[in-house]
Amino acid sequence: MKNLMAGLYSRRVSMADITIYDGVEMTPQTLLYDSQAPDGKLRNIAHKDKKYIEATEYIEVGGRTWTLAIRSLPEFDVLQGKDSSRLIAIAGIGLSLLLTMLSWALLSGRARAMSLAQKMTQELRESEARFRHQAQHDSLTGLPNRALFDDRLGQALAQAKRQHKRLALMFIDLDAFKPINDKLGHHVGDFLLKEVALRMQQHVRGSDTVARIGGDEFVVLLPSIEDAQDALVLADIIRNAISEPFEMPDGTVLNISSSIGVAVYPEDGLDQIQLSRNADSAMYYAKQSGRNTVHAFQT
Repeated sequence: MKNLMAGLYSRRVSMADITIYDGVEMTPQTLLYDSQAPDGKLRNIAHKDKKYIEATEYIEVGGRTWTLAIRSLPEFDVLQGKDSSRLIAIAGIGLSLLLTMLSWALLSGRARAMSLAQKMTQELRESEARFRHQAQHDSLTGLPNRALFDDRLGQALAQAKRQHKRLALMFIDLDAFKPINDKLGHHVGDFLLKEVALRMQQHVRGSDTVARIGGDEFVVLLPSIEDAQDALVLADIIRNAISEPFEMPDGTVLNISSSIGVAVYPEDGLDQIQLSRNADSAMYYAKQSGRNTVHAFQT
């Protein structure tokens, strides 16, 4: 404040002492500015001579009060006598300067507050987006999890009913994954799961959904198909992609296969529970039939 006030009118007023206090009490503890303080150090003001002329002004902004005090110095008494009009004029100028200073502080403070608020809002939105993504996606593969998949399946069924269209649901289980995971370690199992997820995503449409719903269990939603054969063709493409060799980071090559069950709306189920149960049943039939195969649900 010393630098600001000094820049506004001068570093030192020769005939009057201008002081500014935080609040209405004029004490050394509340003193913010003193025009006569040497080198910007606030003085402990104690006027023993009560013959000086004094003018006091108060300003309140946003519920906060500042006090501006103008006191005559001996130089003022010598030049002006007891005429206080000049001191009152000085007080008016000082008050105007204080208003200017406070307005500047409030405006710049508001700008900083607005900037900070905008930054915090952006950070909160980004955090919210991250938390929402984490709540709806598998942390390992980045695929939608069961909660998000169930939501999308429900929406797709509602749309298929309105538009009288077919949709298909695939349940995919990796064959003999547990022995690989247990023998070679979880890091190998995690690598395989991520690679399987990538391969499946490479063969579906943008409107389709691939999700991981369990350890080595995946599901695929085809929200719009012409007939059941479309889903079976895609299921076989996915099966072939998964059966291709996987090269590990250390150069080791592993092979794995999958069993896939397919159910189609409305033929194999009219609601989410029935369709999911029948796709799961078809997948278990594929496993029992020798694995590494695709099976369509049959009543």
